Amino acid sequence: MADIEIANPKDDLSQLFFLPKDLPNRPRVFFVGDKKDSSSNVTDSFVGPLEVTSSGVAHGLGVVARRDIQAGECLFVTRAVVSADVKLVFEEWKSRFTDNNATKGDNNIGTPQTLLEEVTEQVLVKAMRQKIQSQDDSDKAIVQSFLLQLSEGEESTARNIPVPTDPSSFVPALVARQSFSSTTAASPLFNIDTDISDTKLLEIIRRNAFGPDFASYQSVEAQWAQSLDDGTERPSPSRLLGLYPLAAMINHSCTPNAVRVFVDGDWMVVHASSNIPKGKEIGWSYLPPILSYPSRKKQLEERHGFVCHCARCINEKEACSTRDIFDLPESLNPFQKSGSILATSGKEARQQLTKDLLAWEERTFAANGLSNETRRYWKMGNASLYIHYLNAVLMDIPQDNPEQAAKTRAICLMKGMDLHFCFVSCHYACTEHLSIMHLCYELVAIMHSRSPDPSKTLPKVQFWTEQLKRAHLIRYGSLGSNVDRIRAVMKHTQVVLRNHNGLDKVPYDFI
Repeated sequence: MADIEIANPKDDLSQLFFLPKDLPNRPRVFFVGDKKDSSSNVTDSFVGPLEVTSSGVAHGLGVVARRDIQAGECLFVTRAVVSADVKLVFEEWKSRFTDNNATKGDNNIGTPQTLLEEVTEQVLVKAMRQKIQSQDDSDKAIVQSFLLQLSEGEESTARNIPVPTDPSSFVPALVARQSFSSTTAASPLFNIDTDISDTKLLEIIRRNAFGPDFASYQSVEAQWAQSLDDGTERPSPSRLLGLYPLAAMINHSCTPNAVRVFVDGDWMVVHASSNIPKGKEIGWSYLPPILSYPSRKKQLEERHGFVCHCARCINEKEACSTRDIFDLPESLNPFQKSGSILATSGKEARQQLTKDLLAWEERTFAANGLSNETRRYWKMGNASLYIHYLNAVLMDIPQDNPEQAAKTRAICLMKGMDLHFCFVSCHYACTEHLSIMHLCYELVAIMHSRSPDPSKTLPKVQFWTEQLKRAHLIRYGSLGSNVDRIRAVMKHTQVVLRNHNGLDKVPYDFI
């Protein structure tokens, strides 16, 4: 596989994707396979020191490091080999939308919950079908890349889909760079059985496709429905659903070592979120990071068909077997999900939330034998509650009592720092983690600006600035090690994460 060539050895892929497009002297990456094209930016996939092996933890195959990898190093960059065109999805959704069928009645995990999700899947199936029926060699390579995602090996064989005897030869095919037979990567393109059913294509989508990232089908559909209702135009997401076969080979872990970002539409950029030794498997979470152990276990079994045995799950399972630390008081159940429930809650309800959460935390941690690791995992699984708690407390901060306001901010900062170290332990540099760090920085900045002795609060400002900087260099890459560029990306994420509909307030669509 040809290595990527960069115009300046000090430049890196992060500057191409995460810096303003109109930046003077913005670096250009000029490579396509074995050819150079100085007139273009990235037009092909980049794969770092990775290989596919048969030693996958959750499944038969997995992606492992071919050498020691440092945190923040780029693992791969790839576009969706096929995706659902957002404009086509919108037109099809609009033609079928009514107030009665916008929300699906079927609540089974793994099946569409909204009309938009159903339509998006159907548009993607049609796009896959068009590739299958194409006679173009590049399309055949794309078809092979996503048909390799079929879960049954015998199905691949029956459909004349070559499966390599050497799993390491998977990588070029998974990014649709070339096609291979089961004997050699240099063999001619295979003949595709065009009779493969839509059901099988849908199976590939539901097990392997990547849907909306920062948004959700529900939120996008709500925006589109409001647009139809009031006649106003609202921004549409740059992507909804696509197939990334190499990314789909990465197995699940509740303590991931990789973080992905979608940018420029359907590009996926992946960095190591921790140091990864040679031979260790790359893993990321198939679920939101802030789910409790019972919720993760249920969803992984029902949606993905396996039980996770990562270090976090083993730890929490053992804690569950001896005490009911995950039993949530009924009053806190509505706050387990992220969303704007606090916006419709009165002051009394917010005060009750803070009281109940603190009482539950005190009762849970009073149990003997809980290690610090278990406590952090427990808080991670209930991070949505703590986020609601912080929002509730800050919404009611006393504006006419500066002394009490300062104490309230100090309490929130302490809780935020506690959450920060929970994320450091198992979900470093995810969006929720960045949001918590931005909140902590905002709190210390206020404390610093109002401090009678700024020299005492300056170290806190410096600490949170450094924490934010390091997390951004992990999630987005080195950004040329340029302070101004790093600061610009930090400001971008602050606007996105600390504002309602933050993505609508920035010129670039990544988070």
